[in-house]
Amino acid sequence: MKYKISFFVVLLACSFSFGLQAQGVIKGFEYAEIINISQTYSHASSLSFDMQINYADSARQDSITEQIPASYKIQGGMYWAMVDSTEMIQASGYNVSVLLRDSVIIISNPQSSSNMMQLPIMDSLFRAENVESINVTQINDSTRSLRLYFNPSSYYSGYIFNYDLNTYLIHSVTYFIKTPAYDDGSGSGTSMVQVLFSNYSTLPIDNSYFQQSKFIYNYGGKFVTVPPYTNFHLMVNTSK
Repeated sequence: MKYKISFFVVLLACSFSFGLQAQGVIKGFEYAEIINISQTYSHASSLSFDMQINYADSARQDSITEQIPASYKIQGGMYWAMVDSTEMIQASGYNVSVLLRDSVIIISNPQSSSNMMQLPIMDSLFRAENVESINVTQINDSTRSLRLYFNPSSYYSGYIFNYDLNTYLIHSVTYFIKTPAYDDGSGSGTSMVQVLFSNYSTLPIDNSYFQQSKFIYNYGGKFVTVPPYTNFHLMVNTSK
């Protein structure tokens, strides 16, 4: 069974300085850590990184059933992403998703910064409905681990963030969802999704990554595809 993660995205705009108590973050500051992680990516002046998304049954975590590569580039309020065979660009007031494998281009209103990687725990409503408690501990001199514990009715059964305690950049995300990882239903009934982050860079990014005109242009208020994408099906879902 395939899961889509566009993941989104996260970097430091406001920096908190928290004391540690028994190898952990002072009680009550756990949600502030989530805000710091989110702002780290959404407010980045220039940030590039790669991801590898692994899927497995929770009882067979070393037996990866599917791997999806992804890359993100964020700069000046714009972002570019390639997740498997889907290319996404947010700039010029629009979000353009190009499904290369399906020959479809989707134009929509821009996403909020907290949804760039579509990590549900960045959504306060999701946390209120699903999360029972949060715990943050310090693993070593540079890494913290944030764990979320869910109520029994939640689709999720566990969520673990490992991140740099100084930069708030994510090292890895591992979460468990109540759905089989195998189409034949032979799994445990809970799947593991692991996202590994690598190749971080804060160097300036070539603006060509954020050019939506390589796919579409606006002609007299109507969107039109350009070669070599003229045969792609265009779906426009905007309020503009």
